[in-house]
Amino acid sequence: MRMGRWGIIATGSIAAFSTSASARADDAAPRDDSAAPGSHRERRFRRWPLIAGPAVFAGGYAWSVIAGAEAEIVEPGARPYLRWLYVPVVGPFVAAARYHSASSLQNVVYDTGYVFEGVVQIAGLALLAYGLAAPETVVVPGVSVAPMPVVLGGSGAGIGVIGTF
Repeated sequence: MRMGRWGIIATGSIAAFSTSASARADDAAPRDDSAAPGSHRERRFRRWPLIAGPAVFAGGYAWSVIAGAEAEIVEPGARPYLRWLYVPVVGPFVAAARYHSASSLQNVVYDTGYVFEGVVQIAGLALLAYGLAAPETVVVPGVSVAPMPVVLGGSGAGIGVIGTF
């Protein structure tokens, strides 16, 4: 079977991405045997993608809702396809596909804006999925706390707490 130039490039890039991903997975959590006694390893969700993902998605979706509401306020019922902007992720792409104006420049500007809103929403969901699907392994130090008698001045005594963190 004869494979064209793009087929060879696609096959090579798939092989490169799959081997580099497995190599990164092996290097992702190097074994650290020099951790302090009493410490242990925990798998935790990645915090920043879990914060940034919903924030980016909410920003893109809010922009879509504002654009859809603005169209309904300015010209009620004139552009029903813009109601699709209220649907997350899919809505901006449907609105871009159904938008048509007499001006080709206006078509390009509006279509680009709607597609951008959809891409931002997808990026937010991708960040959220990454934060949930790829937990990280961290070393958690051991904590020990113990009461201990304390001498205060010449004749005072008390109890204190010592610990390692």
